[in-house]
Amino acid sequence: MSHLYVCNATPRHFHMNFRLPQGTKFANPNKVFSVNIAPGGQKDIAELSPGNKMDGADIEHIVRQIPGVRTVSEASAAKGFSGIIYSKLRPVDVDAIHQGLAETDQVAIDRALQARQLNSMASDKTLSEDAAKTGGSISPLEVEIQEEARPGDAPDTQLKRETIEVIRPGVAPRAERKGRNSKS
Repeated sequence: MSHLYVCNATPRHFHMNFRLPQGTKFANPNKVFSVNIAPGGQKDIAELSPGNKMDGADIEHIVRQIPGVRTVSEASAAKGFSGIIYSKLRPVDVDAIHQGLAETDQVAIDRALQARQLNSMASDKTLSEDAAKTGGSISPLEVEIQEEARPGDAPDTQLKRETIEVIRPGVAPRAERKGRNSKS
């Protein structure tokens, strides 16, 4: 009896569709299997096959259909981890699930910061070009972001505050221009 445990280490539901390989005694080439895995949950996909008679090739065929999936060991070493883990021998360990959830949170935070920085640079470029068209110039753009409290947050919840300053060649950062300490 084979197993293929697929674990969702993301904060959202993971919905996957897959087909069993053609040419096997239980594979209907037109049948699409659909599985929904809750956040932090896992399912043994091999149990879905008729008679639970999957072999290694069948399992590999399914694994190739799951975007961004990693083994437990690959997930702990992967940068930009998608949050989907699989194991062929036994269920994914709870510690690996916690680590995966933490990693996907950090990946989301890093991507959001990168998006904010890119948007700030694009806005600065647009504003600078518009000012240059009229013969003027502007100082580098500085964007301040402050997180608002959400309903249900504890009163002592630490809210995030961040300042993104676009650095231009030949222009000193604002902290140096004003003589104050810089927050990187």
